[in-house]
Order: sequence, then structure tokens, then C-alpha cells
Amino acid sequence: MKKVLIIFLLMIILFFTTVSVFASDFLAMGGGFKIVPYTESVRISSDNYESASVSYDWNDYSVYAFFDAKYIEFNVSYYRALIGIYEQSNFGGNLDLKTEYAPSSISYLDLSLMGKFPLTIGPAGNTFVFAGFSYKFNLTSDYGYINNNGDVKKEFWDQMWIKSGFSLDFPLHSKIFVRSAFSLAIPLRTKEWDNRIKAMEYIFAGAEGLEVNYFGVGAELTIAIGYKIK
Repeated sequence: MKKVLIIFLLMIILFFTTVSVFASDFLAMGGGFKIVPYTESVRISSDNYESASVSYDWNDYSVYAFFDAKYIEFNVSYYRALIGIYEQSNFGGNLDLKTEYAPSSISYLDLSLMGKFPLTIGPAGNTFVFAGFSYKFNLTSDYGYINNNGDVKKEFWDQMWIKSGFSLDFPLHSKIFVRSAFSLAIPLRTKEWDNRIKAMEYIFAGAEGLEVNYFGVGAELTIAIGYKIK
């Protein structure tokens, strides 16, 4: 909890410092809903071995609040896992498996800070391109199963993400607007994935040309209602 508060305070300080310098002519706030599919995996290959992989595929949903200015946005999101799949493929025999989770209580808090560049596209609305970072803090991680063939449960959910994308604001009133947004995000590798890579390198230590690579990517689809403060 202390870590959450420290990062939250730092983001708030950065946000309001930037607002005071760059955005005196536009301030807004609002809230909405997100759908977030993402995947993380480790792929193992060598000169004489077909590529094998260990992966997690998740689909989350979120409610969130945003506070933004012309050139910066800060938002707070509460996520819950909707669907999760753990898969081991191309290892051979009983090592190949696929487990589908029925998450009973997997949730986390996300704090995001992004720089924005507005592009006006006529009176119908405004489009923005943005880039920044977010940090996810795990709140609960209780698993259920739809189909259980074996797995290695994900334990470390706290993670930094780097994201970029675009949003479009449609005015409904002089003060009220609808915001839709799409972004792609890259998760930074956690200690859990580092340990998994070390384990794979140990297991396949005798293979020539061994390569063990991490890959992660996610998307965010967002719809929200906003209010222009000024």
C-alpha cells in the first residue's frame, strides 16, 4: 500500500505541475469503461528444436476516471480479469497443456500518466495522440477454473506498462463530450518472467543455439463521458 501511495502522489504532482505550465486554457474530467486484452509469453528455440512457448492470455475490463488538460492526462482505473488462459505448447507429450481460468477475484489498480498532442479535425470533434506509462498494483488474485489441465499460476501482478495510442472527443454540448480511445501497451518484464527465463535456460542448457525470449503486448479499447471544466 505504501508503494501505491508514493507512485500516486508522484503522478499527481507531475500532473498538476504540468497543467499549471501548459494547460491553462483547457481542463476536463470524466469517466468510462475499458476492455483490455493482453498476452505475455516466453518462447524457447534452438538449432535442433522446434520453438516451444509458455504463455498467458488475459482479457480484463475496467472502470476508470480521467483528469486531463490540453497536453497531459492522468487516469485511475480499477480492473478485474474476465477471461484467462495458460498454455504450454510444442514441448511434446504431457508437457503440452492448456488451462482456462474462471477468475473469481483477480483485480488490480492502474495509475496512468500520459502526454497528449491535440489535432483538430473540424467542428465534429478533436483527435489526440498520446504516449506515457502506467503502473498496475495487484489487489486480489484468487483463481477459479473452467478447464484445468495444469498450470503455473501467475503470482506477481504489479507491473509497469509503456503505452501509446489515439483518442477522439465528440462534443455533445458546450461542456460535455464522448471520448473513444485505442492504445497499444508494452509490459516491462517482471521478476517472475526473469525467473521463468532462467529456469528454461537451465532445463535446455545442453541445446545448441538456445534462445529464450520474452514477449508481451496489450491493447485498450475505451469509451467515456467527459466534462470540460474550462
